[in-house]
Amino acid sequence: FDRRTVRSCVNASVDRDEVVVSAGGGGVGIDLLAMAIAAQPHSRLRDATWRVLAGPNIPEAGYRRLLAAAAPGAIVERSRADFQALLRRARVSISQGGYNTVLDVVTSGARPVVVPFTGNGETEQRERGERLRRFGIAVVVDDRTLTPQALAAAVHDASTREHFARWD
Repeated sequence: FDRRTVRSCVNASVDRDEVVVSAGGGGVGIDLLAMAIAAQPHSRLRDATWRVLAGPNIPEAGYRRLLAAAAPGAIVERSRADFQALLRRARVSISQGGYNTVLDVVTSGARPVVVPFTGNGETEQRERGERLRRFGIAVVVDDRTLTPQALAAAVHDASTREHFARWD
């Protein structure tokens, strides 16, 4: 990432009314999706729509578990072809920080909350998340200490910053 492509912007548009939660294909992301569902009642954005996108690699039983846990105001659905359009309407995006998702999020204007996957010795998403944090582009939460309350606090932090960097 090159610092020259980052600028500060105000991004608190009232028509950005969703929290979009995604984990790419979902192979290792079901825990993040479930944590986001658990975080919604603790969030100051609890009355917003929380759209949880379960990737194609989440088994049907896991998908049904997410559906059952969802609070009113949450929508759980499989991945969508219009993901980029959803992000352009989102106030906050919660994701693991995969390369493609990060590029989609930081160009959309949604405020990113990144929870990098660090299992199995993975370091790529952590490194990307830390770089985004240093540039002021994302709020980053450690997946090893993640709680519903910590995720709700990160969503609040991201959604209320007056100025948030944006990729151009």
